[in-house]
Amino acid sequence: MEAGLASWQTLVRGLLDSVAPAALEPVDKAAWIDAVSESGLLGMAAAARALTGSDAKFMELVNRDVFRGRGTDHFDPGPLAREIAAWRRDYPDVRIATFNYDDLLERALGDLGVDSEAREDNDAERAGVVVVRHLHGRLTGNSASDAIVLTEGDYARWRDESWQDAFMREALGGLCVFVGLSFTDQNLLRWIYAAQHGEHVAVLARQGSPRLSPAVRAELENATRARLTAANVTPYWADFYAEVAQLLHEARRRRGPGAPPKPYPERAQSRAAKGKRRCMPTSTLFKARQEKVRTILAGSLGGVRAAIESVGVPVADAALGLGLWGIDYENRDVTLWGMSDRVHADRSTVTAVPLQW
Repeated sequence: MEAGLASWQTLVRGLLDSVAPAALEPVDKAAWIDAVSESGLLGMAAAARALTGSDAKFMELVNRDVFRGRGTDHFDPGPLAREIAAWRRDYPDVRIATFNYDDLLERALGDLGVDSEAREDNDAERAGVVVVRHLHGRLTGNSASDAIVLTEGDYARWRDESWQDAFMREALGGLCVFVGLSFTDQNLLRWIYAAQHGEHVAVLARQGSPRLSPAVRAELENATRARLTAANVTPYWADFYAEVAQLLHEARRRRGPGAPPKPYPERAQSRAAKGKRRCMPTSTLFKARQEKVRTILAGSLGGVRAAIESVGVPVADAALGLGLWGIDYENRDVTLWGMSDRVHADRSTVTAVPLQW
């Protein structure tokens, strides 16, 4: 999702939308999708596959919806994929497995100069080549040969003692770190509950349910902690999805050679203070610096327009602007340091905005 690919829910709803009865009016079509959704994601995917009529046609729709009709090369690895790749580069004993169908991890490894290959087996890795094991299959864009695990039928017909079972049994005998997972996948649950030993870690994100009260959130996390602890998995929470990549980055730096880095909040606050001094100095340079920031942001608008138009959104007649916001970690607020179409005339009138959900 961090690279712009469809989420599981977006994918299966899109598949259902493609095969919905053509005779239905838009309101009835939405009601039909909602009713089918009561069977869960696996049931929704199974209905879409059955109504499509053929596996090849279904895989064509899957390829289209996963990659939003733009092909596999349109998307670049995000921060989390790049951090996982960096762990594997720095620590060869780390092994990588994914439930995702894309090749973003392989591309992230390639960007680091690491040779890699996507595999759907538990064979030994070749010397000098990092393997990314796709536990539920991989999409190559070839609808005739691609095969993935997505529907309830795929789980129901799961072959006993598959290579995935063997790989996960071995992996769960050591330390597994789960990132980017919701712990709803039936195969994952079967594997972790079947493992009788080991201590594992899961990093979850609160961003998926931001509107809960503190009391409800605390009790929900207590329930999740009790549930996963019973399967030898210790959960930790980040507030936002984007923080998971930073967490892996910090852990990798702390494990690396040399003196440990300063804590991230301290480094981030120092960097933000430096940025604020450059954009909003307290000296007589304030007005001139504001003009410079405005010029830089205005000059970046062309690239922003091109990026928006590249995903099919016309912006030729739209009035667009850019704002540069700076964060104060200690005070938990953000300040608009500069804009592409105007400047702050007086530093004393600039007001910080408290951070809220």
